[in-house]
Amino acid sequence: YGEGAGNANKISILSMLAGLGAALAGAGEAAMGIMAMGQQAALGKFLAFTRTQESSADAAGAKYLSGAGISGRGSLAFFGKLLNQEFRYGYSQSDEAGFYRTHPLSGDRIAALREVYERDPAWETPANARNQRNFERIKAKLIGYIAKPNVTLRNYPESDRTIPALYARAYAYHKNARVDRALEAADALLAADPTDPY
Repeated sequence: YGEGAGNANKISILSMLAGLGAALAGAGEAAMGIMAMGQQAALGKFLAFTRTQESSADAAGAKYLSGAGISGRGSLAFFGKLLNQEFRYGYSQSDEAGFYRTHPLSGDRIAALREVYERDPAWETPANARNQRNFERIKAKLIGYIAKPNVTLRNYPESDRTIPALYARAYAYHKNARVDRALEAADALLAADPTDPY
């Protein structure tokens, strides 16, 4: 963690020494208070460092998207989902709550990124159809591989004959030991595009 962790450790050590000094002087309660405050200060320093690192990562992501000519709309939509989850589970968006977090407040991240993305020429660029198709296929494969088969089959019902749905169901059927159905889905994928190695 570099400098942020080093500074936090220094604060923690100094507070422990100050607390030890107070304890030796016969002020036990003061010693405990000094050490607790020092740990709190060290934690605050460390968390501020990690929030800064996360903000830097957000800025780098915006730069890479811009360099690739990709709109940041998807990034903002993702952070919007995080914010909705935080509201749903009652996480405070106050500055005080932000002090104890490893990541910046989602609302703050959205505001900072929106300012960057909306000035970027790529903001109005429509999604690349090929990239979107590849993304939908990757997402379906992951859902099929990771999710419980009943969840996959609910999200990708038999009525859905798209390539992503076939991928997802092939995995779900395989996980359910329905080899016949998994092979059926794989055969349908091969028939749809016999030259696709994936």
